[in-house]
Amino acid sequence: MSHDFVEAALMRRAGWEVHLAEDLGGSYEETPPTVVEHLKRDRRWCQGNLQHWPLALARGFKPITRFHFLHGIFSFLASPLLLLVLILGFAKNLTAAPFSDGLFADVARAQIAILLFGFTMFLLLLPKLLALALALRRGRAREFGGAGKMIVSTLFEMFISILIAPVFLFFHAKFVLFSWLGKKVEWQAQERRCAQSIAWRDAWDVFGLTSIAGLIVALVTWRLTPGYFLWLLPIALGWLTAVPLTALVGNAKLGAGLRKAGYFIVPSELAPSVEITSLEQALALPNDYRKATVLDPLLLPASPARMNGKMAQLHQQIWSTPTSDLSSAWRRELSHFARPESLIGRELQTQST
Repeated sequence: MSHDFVEAALMRRAGWEVHLAEDLGGSYEETPPTVVEHLKRDRRWCQGNLQHWPLALARGFKPITRFHFLHGIFSFLASPLLLLVLILGFAKNLTAAPFSDGLFADVARAQIAILLFGFTMFLLLLPKLLALALALRRGRAREFGGAGKMIVSTLFEMFISILIAPVFLFFHAKFVLFSWLGKKVEWQAQERRCAQSIAWRDAWDVFGLTSIAGLIVALVTWRLTPGYFLWLLPIALGWLTAVPLTALVGNAKLGAGLRKAGYFIVPSELAPSVEITSLEQALALPNDYRKATVLDPLLLPASPARMNGKMAQLHQQIWSTPTSDLSSAWRRELSHFARPESLIGRELQTQST
């Protein structure tokens, strides 16, 4: 868990240079398809990052290495710290005068709070707006479904991100607490497929407590500190809508419908690479033909699935394994190639003689 940072730090301490391969053109590793799977991954990352405290303070590491460790640690510590700020702000507005005079003691503090809020939104949203402007300026809007649909997709993604961020805030704070209490997490295989949608019942089981917390926070704040309610509304609203939000975001049919309509499109979907198209063609072939493709050394190079390395690996494994160790299904398929009338059968006879 988070071992790559440690490996890079140890290599740097040993005198080697470590570089990020920023020239890579892409990756087939996708992000988790649902919020639940995303949080499972974050739970592992949280424990992995928090255990770097001793390394961040150890001797011999470069300043940039310490920054990497501390950055990873505080990426999760920020959540409980923000919750603490929210709780203190709520308590402050319950305090009688002269400790508090409404939401802010004076106008200057209110202006500072608004400035801080605006700067935070600027940091969060500016990269997305710049990416949108860059794609439009370079004429790449068609690769994302068209200018209009790309703009709508970007704005809607921002709205969803604002709502779902408090959900991650809630769970990241829980993850930090669990780590401090010694509750370890085990590494499990990550779910990358999006075929299974999140059922509403499952969403309630996972995010029901979050929605209840959002309802309680909204009602209590509105009743006791109405001046603080609007400041807390973005977070409370995200918690309150956690169940329907995560269920809809994780709905595979809804995602497929939006994709078909041209929203949330990326270039690799409109113009798939040769590896993807070859794999899709191979999967569309009848099962018997796929078996013959795997076995036949003459058919495999000409197959639309030739880019699939697993088929070539399976071909080599089958032909190098003794017949007695193969399953009955592969022995039966292999027997067709040993017949004299088959092309590969004639090759085998020639080689044997």
